[in-house]
Amino acid sequence: SSGINAEYGHLIDDILLFSGDKSTSINWYTKRATIAAVYGMTELYMLQDKSADFADSWNFLDRRINELDTIVSNCKGLEENICNAGDISKAAFVIARNMLQNR
Repeated sequence: SSGINAEYGHLIDDILLFSGDKSTSINWYTKRATIAAVYGMTELYMLQDKSADFADSWNFLDRRINELDTIVSNCKGLEENICNAGDISKAAFVIARNMLQNR
């Protein structure tokens, strides 16, 4: 079992490596887990796929990749909004501090 897990881990590492990913931050672990989940789901889908040349499985994989793109886009927008909210909050505290100092 541990040999299979190690091979699976190496496969996921290879997918990241060949995709050009060179991240060394915590994102490396997130990407690795995401790829492992998508790969595993696609492999399970493929086991029951009776379509020619596994066309349904390739479509399944394409949909998962599109969903991940959407999630990444939404996260970037959320991150930007959070940063903007942080800037607004900081500005509010600066204004409040200045108002209190002028009393």
